[in-house]
Amino acid sequence: QVHCQGVRMRTAFRSATPDIDMTKRLQRRMLITFVYLIALVFLARPGLAATPMEEAYAASQRGDFQTAVSIWRTLAQTSDAMAQYNLGRAYSNGEGVPQDYNEAIRWYTLAAETGNVMAQSNLGVLYKNGTGVPQDYREALKWFRLAALWGNPDAQFQVAQMHWLGQGTPKNYVEARKWFLLSAKQSDAQAQNNLGVIYRDGYGVKSNLARAYMWFSLSADKDSNAAKNYPALKQRLSPSQLAEANIMLLKCRHPDYQDCGE
Repeated sequence: QVHCQGVRMRTAFRSATPDIDMTKRLQRRMLITFVYLIALVFLARPGLAATPMEEAYAASQRGDFQTAVSIWRTLAQTSDAMAQYNLGRAYSNGEGVPQDYNEAIRWYTLAAETGNVMAQSNLGVLYKNGTGVPQDYREALKWFRLAALWGNPDAQFQVAQMHWLGQGTPKNYVEARKWFLLSAKQSDAQAQNNLGVIYRDGYGVKSNLARAYMWFSLSADKDSNAAKNYPALKQRLSPSQLAEANIMLLKCRHPDYQDCGE
């Protein structure tokens, strides 16, 4: 039995609706980047008509998903991976079309096979949860790993979690720590919390309370639910351990979790 005290589990899904997707940091970052790029396009070519993808995006933003879906479908049939992803998302969420997970999986798969990272991550969730397909941890792990290798922090978290629980692969705390670390360095609070548990309890590594405190503290910066872990741990630290932990914490926070001593 896996000891999960303090370890937080989650299911991530790339979607436009908050009931399926927890609107995590990477998606917001990608959306902001997308909007910025569209703005640059318009500035660079004043007076020119919007591209079909820009029209579809604008339609979806004003809630006209039927128009967006119509455009995405046309583009998807020309092997446009982003349009295929968006069409899969529309079927998954029931936006502009009746909800149909079989169709969602079909379009996600087409997009994922050509390297769309968000489609790969979403396929992982569908196979992990058995949504629209029989539950298949091996297939889920395959798609999560592909997205994780492209740097998707949610997929990295999922790969770590599946190694932690032994889902689709033998339990492997060393692999779990490796993938939690990659996700944590992209500011994922739950991955940071789980690294704290790993170092506190010595899963696949020698127990290191100072490093555990560092990761719990970083997690608590962004997630109030994680804050419960580190006050109790603080009481277990000697003054020298606490001083060491605070030095590590300062170095790890700046710049952007890249100097965390791992």
